[in-house]
Amino acid sequence: MKIVLIGFMGAGKSTVAKALAEQLNIPRVELDSQIVQSSSHDSIPAIFEKDGEAQFRDLETEVAQSWRGQHHVVISTGGGIVRRPENMEALRHNQGLCVYLKATFDTLQCRVKGDPNRPLFSDVKLAKALYESRLPLYERYADITVEVDSRTPQDITSEIVAGLPLPPSAITAKTQICVIIGDPIGHSLSPAMHNAGYQALGIGGQFVFVASHVTAPNLKDAIAGVRAMGIRGITCTIPHKTTVIPLLDDIDPLAAKMGAVNTVVQQDGKLKGYNTDWMGIVRPLTQRTTLQGKRVAVLGAGGAARAAAFGVEEQGASVVVFNRTVAKAETLAREVSGVAYGLEEINRVQECDILIQTTSVGMLPYPKETLIPIEYLSHNHVVMDVVYTPWYTQLLHDATTKGATVIPGAEMFLHQGLAQFSLYTGQDAPAHVMKEIIVDALGGSDPMVL
Repeated sequence: MKIVLIGFMGAGKSTVAKALAEQLNIPRVELDSQIVQSSSHDSIPAIFEKDGEAQFRDLETEVAQSWRGQHHVVISTGGGIVRRPENMEALRHNQGLCVYLKATFDTLQCRVKGDPNRPLFSDVKLAKALYESRLPLYERYADITVEVDSRTPQDITSEIVAGLPLPPSAITAKTQICVIIGDPIGHSLSPAMHNAGYQALGIGGQFVFVASHVTAPNLKDAIAGVRAMGIRGITCTIPHKTTVIPLLDDIDPLAAKMGAVNTVVQQDGKLKGYNTDWMGIVRPLTQRTTLQGKRVAVLGAGGAARAAAFGVEEQGASVVVFNRTVAKAETLAREVSGVAYGLEEINRVQECDILIQTTSVGMLPYPKETLIPIEYLSHNHVVMDVVYTPWYTQLLHDATTKGATVIPGAEMFLHQGLAQFSLYTGQDAPAHVMKEIIVDALGGSDPMVL
């Protein structure tokens, strides 16, 4: 593959090209360096000064044409390469893929301020006008757009690699399969999120993640098939998180306490169950506050509520369970040495520090529903909702209005997925890349914390 980096001066094309070439183990080329070599001068500014821009653009086109038929190379271009269509036609020829490194003008100005090789920025108004005139061209030619503000070269490189098409030859008989099973399953973002992560780490040929619609009556046969085919990992979603447990060989102690499994790993023919849902809840919370000694309200008594209750209790918090069916709330509360109330006493959330909403209330197509009246919320609360469609539920809107700290459900989905990724692959998950998959799919405003 030929990867062509485009973008305005200061976007980091040279730095990213170096990191990208190293990760993909292919050569890299700096078009500006080749232009200088083909001229009688020792720098780009010298060519502009002594021969004029027109001569520079002719040299640029000549060099761009020389890479027309090349393959397996990373090419870093100058900011004005997009001005001539013939340049882009040549660079994109032979499966050339254009990656636009997108930065705000303020970021670019900070990066190149005082650089003698960037004389254009001595006139800020002129530089900004040029920047704005080129934006439509960058966007026109971009196959992949990566925002680079406040990001490391490695982070940017990982996102680029994740967006590259995987060649058919990458999937072999040695590729390890991971699968999410559930009923329904067509809505799941797990395949897109995990496959992007594999691609970003360069292990897209070693692992692949797919989805399978498995109904409750077929679960036993599905697990037998997993064993027989040597499938590496299983992500279990509704309705299989509890019924899968008797079909496994081993279970993580915390998952056993919760009575729910959302992750199964096969090793040497043995299936072991884990629960990463609690990590999806606890990690976003601990990034914003401490749990030790806090009073946590858990709304609901199902699988997600159990993950929340056990997860925060492990971190030293006390648990208060609210549920429509008080008996179910009392059962869960006893297991975590907490207390239980019916929803008619929801006003008691005012006595809690953290609120975790684990029911389907507020999910589309009923986004205006909420279990907690706004008058019971305050700026002292940390409020988390596991629902992620819509991105901001009515509960989170109300909590924001009252000045509370809010955590969207998409963040739980991300963090439980990061933990799953590591269990399946033995590698740290590329968090930013996997986060972008969720943001793009759900159209959120990206309030997630990594």
